[in-house]
Formats: sequence, C-alpha cells, structure tokens
Amino acid sequence: DNNLCRESAACLCGFVLALADNSSSAALAFAGIDDPLYRAGAAAVLLGKGPEGMRGLAAGTLTEIVMNKSYHERARGHAAKFLVPLVCREVGKSTTVEGVRKSARKCLDLLESYPKLDMRALNMAVRQLGPLLCRRDGHATRRDQLRVARAMGVVGLHVQHLGRRALDMLASPLAYVLHPGSFDSMDTALQIDALTALGNIKGVVAERAIILTLLQAPGDNVPRFKVWEEAAWQLGRIGGEQSVVALVWALRAQGPWQFARTRQLAVKSLARIGGPSAVDALIQAMHVQDMRPSRPNVGWVPSDAAQVLGVIGRETANATIKATVSDALINAFLSHGIDEKLRMPIADELAKIGGGGARDALVQAFTGPHQGSVEVRKRVAEFLPMFGDEGEVSSLRWVLFHDQSRRVRAEAARALGQIGGESAVSDLASVLLGRGHYEVRESAARALGHIGDDRAVDALVEDVQAMVVQFDKAKWDAQAAVSSLDEFDLAYSVGVSRISIDQLTHIGRKRWVPALMSLVPDLILFLEKAQGWKSSWSDANGMVKGVLRALGEIGGEEACQSLRLFPEGLGRHFDDIIRSCAETALRRCTDHSMSVRQSRLFTRA
Repeated sequence: DNNLCRESAACLCGFVLALADNSSSAALAFAGIDDPLYRAGAAAVLLGKGPEGMRGLAAGTLTEIVMNKSYHERARGHAAKFLVPLVCREVGKSTTVEGVRKSARKCLDLLESYPKLDMRALNMAVRQLGPLLCRRDGHATRRDQLRVARAMGVVGLHVQHLGRRALDMLASPLAYVLHPGSFDSMDTALQIDALTALGNIKGVVAERAIILTLLQAPGDNVPRFKVWEEAAWQLGRIGGEQSVVALVWALRAQGPWQFARTRQLAVKSLARIGGPSAVDALIQAMHVQDMRPSRPNVGWVPSDAAQVLGVIGRETANATIKATVSDALINAFLSHGIDEKLRMPIADELAKIGGGGARDALVQAFTGPHQGSVEVRKRVAEFLPMFGDEGEVSSLRWVLFHDQSRRVRAEAARALGQIGGESAVSDLASVLLGRGHYEVRESAARALGHIGDDRAVDALVEDVQAMVVQFDKAKWDAQAAVSSLDEFDLAYSVGVSRISIDQLTHIGRKRWVPALMSLVPDLILFLEKAQGWKSSWSDANGMVKGVLRALGEIGGEEACQSLRLFPEGLGRHFDDIIRSCAETALRRCTDHSMSVRQSRLFTRA
C-alpha cells in the first residue's frame, strides 16, 4: 500500500519486461497496473531499456495516458516527459515526405492534448517542429504549418514557469516567420497565427519580433493590413515599455486609410497596458493630426483615445492617474480650435467620470468663448443630470429659456424632467403653456409626465383644456388646405396636447389622481368638436384615439356613459378603427371604475 513501494514495483516490472521478449506477458503486466502514474513509469522504463519489439507497446501505453484527459495531471506529465522527445525525434529521422508529415502530425496531436512540457521535451519539440514553419519543399503542408504555429502558442501559455531562455527558444522560429526577407509575405494567415502565438509566449524575442512587424507597416510594398492589426493588438497583451513606444509610433504613422484600423487597435492596446506611460501616450494621441475617415467602422485616433482615457479614469484605483486623465480631458474640451466632433466623446467621458471640475467645464459649452456646436450643447444637456447635484439645475434653466437651438432647449427640458423638483416643474409648466416651439413644448410635456406629481398633472390638464377651447375643425381644414402642418398654431397645439393626454393616461394607469376627473368634460367636448374630422395627417386619428384611451383610464360615471353612447352617437362620424378603440376604452373604463369603487369602500372600512 505504500506509494513508494508501488512506484518501485512499477519500475521493477518495467525492468523485468525489458529482459523478456514476450509481448503477451508485457500486455498482461500492463493490465495489472491500475494506477496510470505507475503504468506510465513502467512504460517509460520499457521504452528505454526494453527490446525493440516491446517499445511499440510502451509507446502506445504512454500515448494513451497522455491523450486521456481524465487521467491525473501528474501521470500525463510523466508520460509526456518521455513520449514527446521520442515522437519529435522521429520527425528528424524520417527520410520521406510522408514520414515527416505523419510524425509531425502525431507530435502535434500530443502537444495539443498536453502542452505542459518540461525543458527537455520543449527543446526537442522546437528543434524538430520549428523548421517545418519555413520549409517550402513539401515536407509540411500549409495546414500543418498553421497547426505548428498554433500549437507553439498554446505551449507558450503553459511554459511560462520555465523562464526567459525557454520562452525565447520557443519564439525564435515564429519570429523567423515574420521576417520579410525570409518568408512569403502574402501568407498572412500563417503570420497572424504566428503573431497570436508570440503574444501568448511573451518574452524579449517575441516582443521584438512583433515590434519589427509593426514598424514595417507604412513602408511595406505589399499591404498586410490584417497582420499589422494583429501586431498592434498583441503588443497590448505583452505590455512592455518597448511596446508602448511602438504603439505610440503607430499612432503617429501615416499610411493608407486601411491603416486607421491598426491605429484604433493601438489605442486599445495602450488602454490594456495602462500605467503612467500609456496614459501619457493616449493624452498625446488626442492631439494627433489624423483626418476623420470617411468610411464606416474605421477608427479615428483622437476620439478613440478620449474614450479609452475615460475608461481608464473611471476604472483605475490610482488617484494620480485619475486626476491626470480628468485634467487632460478638461483641457482638451476647453482648448481653442478643437474639432467639434472630438468634443462630443470628451463630453461623454467627462460626464461619466464626474466631479465638480468636469461639470464646470461642460457648462462652459453653453455660452462664452468655449461655446460648442448644437450637437455638443445637446450632448452636454443630456449628461448634466448624471452629476446628481443642484449645480446643473440653474444651467439647464438658462438653456431652457435662452439657448438659440430648439433641439438644445428640448434636451434641457428632458434633463430637467429627470432631475425633478419644484423649480423644474414650474419652468416646464411655463414652457408647456407658452407659445414656444412645438418640439420644446412636447419635450416639456414628456418631462412633466416623467415627474408625475400633482403640480405636473395640473399643468398637463391645463394644456389640454386650452387646446380644446382653441380647437376648431373648420379652421384646421381651411388652414391645412393652403399650408403645411408646420405652418399654423392649431397643429402645434393639437400635437403637443396629444402628448399631454398620453402622459396623463400613463399617470392614470399608475395611480388615481382626483384632478383628472375635471378633464373628462373637456375630453367629451373635444370629441363633439372633432365630428367628421378628416385631416390627411395622422394627428387626427391619433388625437381621437388618445382622448378615448384617456377616458378609459380616468373612469367615472360620466366617462363611462360617454363611451357607452359613443358608437351610436359621435362614433357614427368616425371610422371603424376609432369605434373599436372606443369599445376597448369602455371595457377599461368599466373595470377601472369598479376597482376605484372597491378601493374607496376598502378605505372607508
């Protein structure tokens, strides 16, 4: 039962089998050893000391142990220690093309199944398989060469503990593949696999080979865009100081438009490396004179650098790096002559990083010497609620009433709806009930619906009531006959009030609001005024359906009675779609009235 005795017995069994040229006895003895570790030890002794006829049996036993992933790691490693050098040695001994291919594929099967080699097995594998990468005499097919490169990359992940000497030895044949003077530069697939393998191996030789591949990019006579992109990405995996220098060079290099993807991956690699040197390089990359690409899905270096800096600033735990990133983004955002397309991603990242300095910088985009374009101001208004304090409310209120662009004002109204508060409701109600642009008023209506308190409900109800008083079907039809929808005030009022009604309906679904009951007579009056309304725009049917839905949600005896009489009364002047909507609203109104009545009885009880 002693492990040492059992291991010694296994080795002794191997010696005994080595003395007897009897394959049946050997097979019987192997079958009697249950533990794969001790069976591997016996097979290893037989492989080295046994007669020629039994070595095949020993090799088959070792192969079975290595390839079976259910066996213990120690047993598989012990078997691979003896089997891999033997199989690799057969590659060098083979004299025919078919023999080389067969031996190499057998060796690759072993490496793919168990890549954790010791120094001796690694040395033999590199010596025999490495030359196959560059042979052009037919001894290795292209598929075999791709397998060799990938197998070396997998082995490189598992032999990091062997040290620099082993890694450099493994990387040398792969580096030779990338040398432009010694290899067919058009075989990009093999070069990409070699770069991926070098990224797994790491080490000095691997880093130097990848850097040289990247430095050849702009002056290369044969464009290898995928190879350059892979080189930039693998340098980010290695992460050495020389990698940072090479990636910075790639950001500044000028090449065809396809090289823009390489620069984009260089930015991402610098983000992956991190550290002060990479942050400094990314800050410089924001000011690279790189023309914006006209093709889709092509990176623009300054924008990519700003986005990556924002990610570093949010995720880093280093306060110094966080402050450096924030200051760099603020300075770039406020710098004169900056491209407006670049200010947008910088504004996004500053809002996500947060802080008083970032908020103060973003607010300066609304007015003054640092005023941004419409898109920049709209983006800043969108992100100001993310700061979560009262400082941005005054800025948004100023934008809501004074900005020249209606799109920016509409975005400010939406942002105030997210912030909420008494001052926000007052300002939004003033905009909704005023005579401003309909886009801003619609945004104010949605913001008030998002807030949903009693003051917001009162403002929405007042807007609908004002529209009902103003609505005149004959006036609509007369003006619509001679002008477009955007040219008369009645269309503005109806369109905005339609949104107000939708917001009130949404609020009524969530809770019962007594103020909504005062709106029922006005909604019924609108249906009476809208008889025979046959406008060519969707606002007509949309407005009527919105009114019917609102009556169904508000409920009450008056609303239910109106909906009950609608098909035979006012409904005769509308189409089947409107009448169907009225039936749905009636069912909702009946259910809603019963639930409200039960709720009141429960409250009294």
